[in-house]
Amino acid sequence: MSAAKPYRLGLVVGKFAPFHHGHELVIHTARECCEQVLVLGYSQPEFAGCERERRAAWVSQRFPDVINIQLDEASVRQRCQARGIAYRAMPDNAEADLIQQTYLAWLLTGPIGLTPDAMLASEHYLVPCAALLSRELGAHVTPIGVDQARAQHPISATRLRQNIHAHSSWLAPEVYKDFVPRIVLLGGESSGKTTLAQALADRHDTCWVPEYG
Repeated sequence: MSAAKPYRLGLVVGKFAPFHHGHELVIHTARECCEQVLVLGYSQPEFAGCERERRAAWVSQRFPDVINIQLDEASVRQRCQARGIAYRAMPDNAEADLIQQTYLAWLLTGPIGLTPDAMLASEHYLVPCAALLSRELGAHVTPIGVDQARAQHPISATRLRQNIHAHSSWLAPEVYKDFVPRIVLLGGESSGKTTLAQALADRHDTCWVPEYG
């Protein structure tokens, strides 16, 4: 029988826009020391190509065993209605850390209804956020820093959004595929679709697929 892990529920929170190897390292670490892991993601506004449904798919494909909750305004409203809780607007990404952390505490106590006993992150806000959660949730939340110097994965979502193709090595294949443009050629028989597809693939150093009908 394996030894019990030191923490019951570990919290990993972020925008995951996009979901990169740095995020994955934090989740891997959480899985090693926590019985369960809650991966909670939200962003206001959302970034193009990183909407809630896509974030949810990325996390579930890479970590099917975690509690995967990806939120947007509509899903927060639905959770509030289901639990009979007054809705609270999601703060803008540019809001101060205290506002963001207070909203996170409200999410956990209200629409989500889960109380972590550990929080893992590589961000500077980890310790004050864990302290605020401890006060608001009425239970101690231990902060666990993971690669806070970004030595193992020196990348950020901001850099990725600036040029995602130049930094694609920092993304899992399941994530990167959602950012690869696909060109569909339509036309009748013998109208040059195959020739054009081959030429486009050569021009852009990529692959093409035979005709599908």
